[in-house]
Parts: sequence; C-alpha cells; structure tokens
Amino acid sequence: MGLAKGVLALDPSGALHPESGLSPVGECRLIPDLSTLTALPFASGQAMVTCDMTESDATTPWDGCARCPQACSWAARREGYRTVASYEAEFYVWGPEGPLDRTPYAGSFALTTAADFVVELARTLKEMGLRPEQCHAEVGHGNLELSVGEDEALAAADGRVMVLEAIRGVAHRMGFETTTAPKPYLDAAGNGHHLYISLCEGEAPVLFDSSGALSDLGRGFVGGLLEHLPAVMAFTTSAPNSYRRLTPGMWSSAYGAYGLDNREAAVRLASPVAGRESATANVEIKPVDVTSNPYLALAAVLAAGMDRMNRDLDPGEPTMVDPATAADLY
Repeated sequence: MGLAKGVLALDPSGALHPESGLSPVGECRLIPDLSTLTALPFASGQAMVTCDMTESDATTPWDGCARCPQACSWAARREGYRTVASYEAEFYVWGPEGPLDRTPYAGSFALTTAADFVVELARTLKEMGLRPEQCHAEVGHGNLELSVGEDEALAAADGRVMVLEAIRGVAHRMGFETTTAPKPYLDAAGNGHHLYISLCEGEAPVLFDSSGALSDLGRGFVGGLLEHLPAVMAFTTSAPNSYRRLTPGMWSSAYGAYGLDNREAAVRLASPVAGRESATANVEIKPVDVTSNPYLALAAVLAAGMDRMNRDLDPGEPTMVDPATAADLY
C-alpha cells in the first residue's frame, strides 16, 4: 500500500512542517508484518497489522521508518544483548455522568464504578494476544493505570500501539470517552506511559546481579541514561503538553536522578520479586508519554544506556529521598 512520505511531517492539526525535509512529493510503501495481524474485538470485521516502510520498490527500507529494520533494538543487538521491555499506560475514562470514578490513588472503590470497563478491556486485550497484568485507579478522577506483560523489544513496541487501540476502542464501544494526553487537566494528575527495560545475554539478565542490585553493566546503563536524558526526552516526551506533566510533587519524574523505587526520579530501579530478584528487577524510565513513537523511544533509551554501559560510567549514588528536598543537586 502506498503512503505519502509527507504524512510523517503532519501535526495533529494537519499542517505539514517543511523543516522536516518532507513534502507532498514522494511516496513510501507499507509492507505488512503478517505475524502481527490482530483482530479487533471492539470493531466489527476489523483487524490491525503493523507495517514496515520501504521505498517505492517495496524492498529498500525507507530511512523514515521507525520500525524497519527493527530500529528499536539495534543498539542492544549490536552488542549481543536481548532486550525485554514493556510500556505501562495511564489514561482517563469518563461517561455521560463524568469520570468513571472519583477515588484517590489506588482506591478499591474505583473498580466498582469502572468494573465493567476494566473487565471488558482485560477480555479484549487477551483476545488480541496481549497479557493484562494489573489495572488500578490512579490519582486523577477517572484516571486508570494499565500494565501488560513484557516482551521482546519489537513486540513490546507493537504491543504499545495495540494497547492504545484497545483502550480507545473499548471505551468507544461502551459509550465512554478517553484520553491518554500527558496533561489533559492542568489541575490534575497527568498520564505517563512509563517504559520498563531489561537486558539479557541469552536468558541471563545483565543489568542486575543475583540479589537484584545493579551490576557494573547496569550502573553504566543507568549512567548513560542520565547523561543523555535531555536528548532521550526529545523522543520520549515529544510535545509541549508533555512538560506540563513533568512538575515536582506529581510523581512524574521532574528530576534527573535515579533511585530504588523513587517515583520522583527520572530513572527508577523497580524493586524485584522476592526469590526471583535477578529475573524480575528492571529499569523504569518515567519521562515517557503517549506523544512518543514507541519504536523511537525504545531506540533512544537503549542507545543512551548502551553508550556508557561498556565504559564503566558511574551514575553516582542512588537518590533515596524525595529529590525536591535536595533540589540543589538536580
């Protein structure tokens, strides 16, 4: 299928940005990866498939394609590592009478009023071949958080696309409205799409040791993330609205720091499951939202981490307090 290359330079209003180098002239080809063909339970007779973009000869990869040839994992594969990743989605849902719930963070009451939606969303994700693992109320009224199972890098990025379609499709089917915008309400919590990453050599994790603490390679990886964080955020938080979310006190990663389960730090070391420390410890990159291209975001994070992973870059000591109390350091 043909597609004008200039489409990739259109903003949400439909205006084309000529500084991108793209114009109404030129066309690429969309080549479906049929292994991703997925029926959409919420849309009668419809299915989705992710595609690679090639030049008009349908064989030469186009430089503007974020997915082809598996750009999101090139940095790790070049060094012989396998990437395992997952995107977490936050979103607002409301119906004719307002938000589906008005509970505080993680309130159990939320899944009473939002139960039908959550059950239908979980059922839909399973039918689409995705693995819903957790859904709970977030800080804002009608604000939910969804976690899905981890996967190989490319499949994780493909999955992020499918998850967003499922959230929107199920909401529409049930007569609800939804938004995943980073900061839809200036006086309420925003929506992050946090990225979790592990690197493996074969099946063996390399960023953490058997106790779940950062390995030397892991310290270098985190050091690279922090050193290149401003550049990485051009890919992970890529709209003006993104930066309305990244404010102190909102647990949204307003500080260029890292720490164990520190939710104000840009890089969080997620505490592992007891008894499975090495296999379940992972790195969470918090300044990520729906404005990011999931393939480019993953590629940028991996490139930054890998740049310093093998150079013994020391990220310093983890921040184990609220960074706002030590703001002069960040």
